[in-house]
This record gives sequence, C-alpha cells and structure tokens, in this order.
Amino acid sequence: LWFLVARRTVEAPWARLAILLAATSPAWLIASSTLTSHTSTTLFLSAALWAGLRAGDEDGDTAHDVLFFAAYCAAFWIRPTSTLGAGVGLLPLWAWGVWRTGRLGGNLVAAGAVVAAGAGLFLAVSHLLYGSVTGSGYGRYIAYALSNHGRFSTYDDRTQTFVFSLEHARTMAAASFLRIDEAFFGWPVGLVFLPFARRSAAVWGWLVGGVLVHAFVMDVGVETLGPLHHLELFTPVLLLTVDGAERLAKTRLPTVLAIIGSGAALALLVSWPVRTAVLARSARSLAPLFELTRPLDDALVFAPWPIYCNERFQPTVNLTLARPANRPSLDGRVVWANHLSVEADRRLWRTHFPERRAFVFTWSDPVRCEARLLDLAGDVGSLGDGSVGGDGYLEPAYR
Repeated sequence: LWFLVARRTVEAPWARLAILLAATSPAWLIASSTLTSHTSTTLFLSAALWAGLRAGDEDGDTAHDVLFFAAYCAAFWIRPTSTLGAGVGLLPLWAWGVWRTGRLGGNLVAAGAVVAAGAGLFLAVSHLLYGSVTGSGYGRYIAYALSNHGRFSTYDDRTQTFVFSLEHARTMAAASFLRIDEAFFGWPVGLVFLPFARRSAAVWGWLVGGVLVHAFVMDVGVETLGPLHHLELFTPVLLLTVDGAERLAKTRLPTVLAIIGSGAALALLVSWPVRTAVLARSARSLAPLFELTRPLDDALVFAPWPIYCNERFQPTVNLTLARPANRPSLDGRVVWANHLSVEADRRLWRTHFPERRAFVFTWSDPVRCEARLLDLAGDVGSLGDGSVGGDGYLEPAYR
C-alpha cells in the first residue's frame, strides 16, 4: 500500500525508498511485533488513502468508494481518535475526487450505506459493552478507576484526561513532533525532508489532524514503542519524506544521499541498539514472573502492584504495571489477584478458591529482579502489605 500510494506522487526509485525506510523503522517494527492496535489502524487508514485517490481517478468506480469508507470505518472501530485526525485529510480527498469527476451524487448513496452500517454496528457494540452508545473502552476504564478510588490504576480523581489549554496543546504538539522526528526513522532529524514536500494536501491534512486531535490529551503517550499516540502518522510522515527527498534531490542529490546515508548509519549504530536494549531489559525484568508460575496448575497467585521489579529502567520506564489478566470465567491454569495483605489474601483464597493452591509472588531483590513464590498454606515470614495505588485506602473488609 505504501508503495502504491507513494507511486502516485514520486518516481519508482523513491517509492522503493519508502519501503526501505519502513523496513528499518525502529518505532514501526517494534510496534508491529506487539499486539497493539496501531498497526491495524494504520493498515486500514492507508487502504482508505489509496482508495480515496483511486476514487478520484477518471476510471474510479463505486468499488473504490465502498472500499474507502469500509476501511475508514474499520479504522474508526479500532482507534476512533486517530481516525478522526486522519479524516481531516482523507474525507476531503474523497469528496473532492468524486466531485471533480462528476460522480459525487451517485457515490453518496454507496458511501451513506457503508457509513450507516458501520456506525450502526459501532454504536450497538458500544451500547452492549459500555451501556451507552457514546461509551468507549478508555472511558469505561477511567470510570471504573475513579469509582475504585484510583486503586490498581494510573487514574484517580486528580487525573485530567484532557487539558483544554493552548499552552498545553502547544507543548503536546511540540513533544509529539520531537518524538516522531527521532522514533520513526531512528534519525536525529527524521523530519528534515518534510518542508520540501508540497504535493498532497490530503497527506498533510492527515499529519496535522493527527497531531491536533491529541494536542489536548493529558500526556504525550508511552514512549516504549515510539510515540504511542501518533504511530498512525507513520504513513503521512513516510510519504511526505520520500516526496520531499525527491523534490530536493532534483537540485541537491548529493546532499539528499548524504542525509539518508548518515541517518541510516545513526539509526543502525545508535537508535536501534539503545531502543532494543531498553526493551530487552524491560522484558527480562518480568521473566521471573513467568518462570516461577509456568509449572503451576490450578493455582491462585497474588501479585504486587505495580508488577515490575524496579522502576528505574533508564532511559525509559518499565510500563508493565498490572499482573496478567484473567479469563472472565476465572478458570485459567493460574488465577491472578492483587496482593493486599497476608490475611486478606488468605481470606479470599479460602472463601472463593479453596480448591486451588495459593501463592504470593514477591520480589526478594527488586534491584536484581530476583523473585520467589510464597505458599500461603505455610509460613510466609514477614511479608508486608501490598501497594494499592490511588488514595491508598482500603475498606476494613479488605484489610
């Protein structure tokens, strides 16, 4: 898709450069190795961009219109905010293309049918999951965290999900571009070619819209995988980069080749080793959790919050805060629970899971990430109470 879209504005060698940059991008490849939703959203938005361009061609037809809105709706299902930002560029692209070719009237029927079906399903599922057609996963999570006084959560009643301030928005936009500048290609000046790209208002609209819709969010996002709120912007940044590089190369080819070559070398020698080392260290720090619990069967394991052994993982922070999630049926090989206190843990075990063996997972040496499992049926020594986060208060029934 990236090659096909790039070929709309640049020659084949520069479109191939887009594939090379994507294949060596630290942020994109690391995100692609996870189960995060950004990569699938980017796929659908890129498909919508291609379909929108084809819909505006002389030989464009209704199939391209249907594909455009189906892909856009699919992206909205996955990450609504990012998709709204992309729509700043994509929706006018489609409308202008079909109007210019004289097909707008008839195509609105097909577009309306796809949007109505997608919106109807989205609202119905939202109502089933969250009890409201305007509900969302994040909204439900935050509402539950607040009702639970912020315990075992990163949210409490002091948390501002959105900060409607121009100063805050300016700071978030600047931080976003700084992260994108380094993380997407691993270069210290990854956006150097963007000022020379002039051709696609749709792609520029996607980029600017994606930054603006997140400008009032309380933070700039997790950095472990890259600029997490903005990974979908990899497509417009990639396309604008090769477009700008081609335009600049017409007059300064040696300069362009030097920038690309030195940037690739810096990515290989600096960005990739540092970023992968941090990820490896974070992953290894949780290895004892799975090594100790792997042999267990029909067990109940109480774990601390946050779950990581040591939060000082320079130059970033281990962001695995919570224990593994349980199945809704609570019939897994291991059922996980939050460690409150020895007395509270034993009470929950004997009341609700008496048929299971019960353990407390704890870090014996948090700095070296050495761990142990303590059998609740025996002596657990001087094990202290667990951290609950939030306001730190537990009702007497849970103490």
